[in-house]
Formats: sequence, C-alpha cells, structure tokens
Amino acid sequence: MSISYKQVQEIARLARVSIDHADIPSYSEQLTKILNFMNEMQTIDTNEIEPLAHPIEEIGLLRSDAVIEIDERKDIQKCANDTVDNFYTVPRVID
Repeated sequence: MSISYKQVQEIARLARVSIDHADIPSYSEQLTKILNFMNEMQTIDTNEIEPLAHPIEEIGLLRSDAVIEIDERKDIQKCANDTVDNFYTVPRVID
C-alpha cells in the first residue's frame, strides 16, 4: 500500500497539523512503511497465543492499601483562629 501526496495532505489537514510541502514525500514514505508493517503483522498466526491482561506479567506491582501516616490534623489546626468540624472557618467576604 502506498500513501500518495494528496493523502498525506489530507491526513495532515484532519490531524490539524501543518507540514512543509518539501517534507511530504518523506512523510509519504514513512506512512507507507508503517502501513506495510501493519499489513505484515496481520498475516501472523496468533491462534495459539493466549491473550494477556497486561503486557508485563509481574506480580505485586501495586503497594498494599494501608494507612502509613498518622492523623496530625489537630496539631496542624492548633494555629487556626477558628475551626468547625475540623474545617477552617474564615470571615464572610461577600454580603
């Protein structure tokens, strides 16, 4: 499959990118190579391969969901002028 000059211009328009007209032959060649590679990959028989849930088969990637910090809210709010239900209160600004 080959990507033409006009097709590269249309792809650039749809992607909302501006490209220099002198670079269009290079883009055409690169896009053609990408599409040919994708067509080649379509011919690979994958019936014997079991699908993966994740490309990296590692166990324990996530840390345990445990509280590791102590609650210091009361110590932090000691310097506040006024709090209600552990929230800072401020004077009304808009009447």
